[in-house]
Amino acid sequence: MCSSDLRRTPLFPGSDPFVVVGSMTAARAHHTATLLFDGKVLIAGGEDELGRALDSAELFDPATDTFSPTGSLNGARAYHTATMLNDGQVLIAGGRDQTGRPLATAELYDPKQGIFTTTGSMAANRVNAAAAGLFDGRVLVAGGSDGQPLATAEVYEPGSGRFFSVGSLSVPRESPSAAKLRDGRILIGGGNALSD
Repeated sequence: MCSSDLRRTPLFPGSDPFVVVGSMTAARAHHTATLLFDGKVLIAGGEDELGRALDSAELFDPATDTFSPTGSLNGARAYHTATMLNDGQVLIAGGRDQTGRPLATAELYDPKQGIFTTTGSMAANRVNAAAAGLFDGRVLVAGGSDGQPLATAEVYEPGSGRFFSVGSLSVPRESPSAAKLRDGRILIGGGNALSD
């Protein structure tokens, strides 16, 4: 099949691939969206149309195509990471606050209770970092920026609620991507590198 055939092949045969659903409870950009075990989607933080960081969060229910509020973050943040843990909680880490200051703080969303609680902080303030869950339940957070692109990386351990430094990337990267490979390694790619 050539690439032009792929462009003509519908994702969902017999229907338009994009349909309008209900509106979010707040206008937001630079937020995160995380698929939960129950099929709902947690949408957390971001910034409003004036560029102000938000502490609100909401859930999208695909059964009804509607959004509803859930607990609020403990601090407003945008450009953060959100990673599902093995127990179903979501780790929210870093980002920037209302003043644009990079954050090292992190919190956990518990979908059973619908609340966010604080957890250990990262060693570095990180905006636009990459994050990925490891097979053993830990979370790698790498790169990002604290005003300059970062090469450092750290791992969150759910059991202790703490972050531990784990070395550095070969080059500093702001806004890289992270993908978990089948063999357990994490591919960190792209991003903005430090320029002279």
